[in-house]
Amino acid sequence: TAPLSSPPRRLSKTNHSSSPAISPKAPPSVASDNLLLELQKKDASKDSLLHLAVISGSLRILELVLPLMARQKEGVLLDAYDEGGNTAICLAAGLGKDKAIELLIQWGASPNKKNKEGDAPLHLAASNISDGHTQCVRMLLSKGAEVDLSDSNGDTSLHLACAVGAMQSIPILLEFGASLTQRNHLGLNPAEIACWFGHEKALPSLLSLSSTPSSARTPPFSSSAPVSIPPSSPHGTTSNSLSLPSSSSDSEPPRYLHPTVPDPPVTALHIAAFRGHIHCLSLLLESNQWDPNQKDSEGRTPLHLASLSGQRDCIQMLLHFGSEVNEEVGGCGLTAAGLAAKYGHVECLTFLVTHGAGQEMSMGAHLLHLASAEGVVPVVMYLLESVRGLDLECKDRLGWTPLHHAAHNGHAKCTEILLNAGANALSQNVREDTPLHSAISKGTKLCAKLLLDSKPQLLQTKNKLSLCPLQTAVIHKQFECVDLIVKVSGKGVQDGSLCGDEEGVIHTAAKWGCVEAYPVLLSMGQDPGSRTKSGFTIFHSAAAADQGGFIESILSGSNAGRVAGLDPNSVDKEGRTALHVATSVRAWRCVRTLLNHRVTGDRMIDAVDDDGVSPIIYALTPISLEGGKEG
Repeated sequence: TAPLSSPPRRLSKTNHSSSPAISPKAPPSVASDNLLLELQKKDASKDSLLHLAVISGSLRILELVLPLMARQKEGVLLDAYDEGGNTAICLAAGLGKDKAIELLIQWGASPNKKNKEGDAPLHLAASNISDGHTQCVRMLLSKGAEVDLSDSNGDTSLHLACAVGAMQSIPILLEFGASLTQRNHLGLNPAEIACWFGHEKALPSLLSLSSTPSSARTPPFSSSAPVSIPPSSPHGTTSNSLSLPSSSSDSEPPRYLHPTVPDPPVTALHIAAFRGHIHCLSLLLESNQWDPNQKDSEGRTPLHLASLSGQRDCIQMLLHFGSEVNEEVGGCGLTAAGLAAKYGHVECLTFLVTHGAGQEMSMGAHLLHLASAEGVVPVVMYLLESVRGLDLECKDRLGWTPLHHAAHNGHAKCTEILLNAGANALSQNVREDTPLHSAISKGTKLCAKLLLDSKPQLLQTKNKLSLCPLQTAVIHKQFECVDLIVKVSGKGVQDGSLCGDEEGVIHTAAKWGCVEAYPVLLSMGQDPGSRTKSGFTIFHSAAAADQGGFIESILSGSNAGRVAGLDPNSVDKEGRTALHVATSVRAWRCVRTLLNHRVTGDRMIDAVDDDGVSPIIYALTPISLEGGKEG
């Protein structure tokens, strides 16, 4: 996305390419009659007589129209808008008619009157490159046009001339004192605009007059409205799923760098490197005004941006001028090689590695992590084939291997390549999640199938939360993965061995409050009345974990739980009901739900356990579910 409206500027939505039916060779009296006729048709054309005269291109007709309009009772409306929202002088500037501009200004037209889109006549003239428009620029400036007047985007006429490469207009604007430091709404000055569009011929005149760039400038806009700068990646790696690392949770893989540039780069050097304008970059570096290792507001050097967008020639030039190859982006720890790997620029990555780029970064990320997380197959293949001693089990700061990243993000091809290369499918991260846990938590079924086919014993692995892959699928509501595990194992969900113990997976749903899992598991043959080793029903399990919503969902409606053969008054091996358990752990929502669903004659409150203790005594005296009475 360009940082300003795509040049050249259009006059209006109205088509002014054809002149009105007025013959410039007609005698004055005939021309006058024709013009009056056109004036009478104004309601149909929505264009005033003055606008029609400008479009006609005939100064003789314009000279005839101006006094004719002066004789009208309402006076001369020289700055009136036509149907497209343009004044007559805006039309003249946009059409490159300098003599018409001179004549209009002599009769009192304002050289600074903007059209309805916010463009002044000077903007329209400067944003075109023909000789006629260049003459209009000089004419307007000589007649009082404000040289630094900005449009609705904050662009001055010099910004616009630099954007289109109007090389003849730029010196004229500078001659009349155009500002080289004024910035548009995106925080860009004219030199940076020239670099954005690759107009290197404009730079010498701009650099010879400009002061040292403001290296510490912070762009005057919020990053919440980012400039979209899509890197040219053939691998579809421009999703917005990656951001800076978060320390709030280690359940997700380390996240690295947002794939777009959230703010315009600070200097023209950053822009030229990112956009791949090698000639602009060369001029800037040879001017000795810019430090090749200078960082922008996001902590990125020009080398980082060139690597991010795959500009190999710019990378070579920056390294030649002294860019640090292993400099890391502030806050996320990625190097230029890391960015090239992440966005699939194999040629750039190869060049950087050849010139000393390291494979590991300070935050523990390896180039293989980045490529696997994004599913960039060419980079993964390059690293496997070209890097000697590549460790497939390298772990980042959260213990994630490349296989974890590939499986978690659903990159089946990378998962298959890594498995075939010998990656360990049983590797665990700091949460003791295997790659299968990671794949199932995101519902990447194909990756999960590849992992199960390679290591069936993955079904028995448990993480720090004592969750097996089947339980992980249930609590993350990945029911397609539940079905996959059942089919691969050849066992039903009722079989407790799938969870590595005698507890059915329906108790996992109860403990984690997975209401959606209850009907799904029943449809797959799960017995809702199954019990744990301690005799807990699903009501006990939900109450112990304070999952009142799960209990409510079962008991609501037409007493669905009771119809299925469930009784909330059922007791465990110590004679405790679900109300005993809920009261002991102070799960008051569960207590309220159980009491609200009592039926006539239900003695839930008065029920006592094997020690003769009722729920109300539990409420007064804390009881440990495992250690008996505490007092």
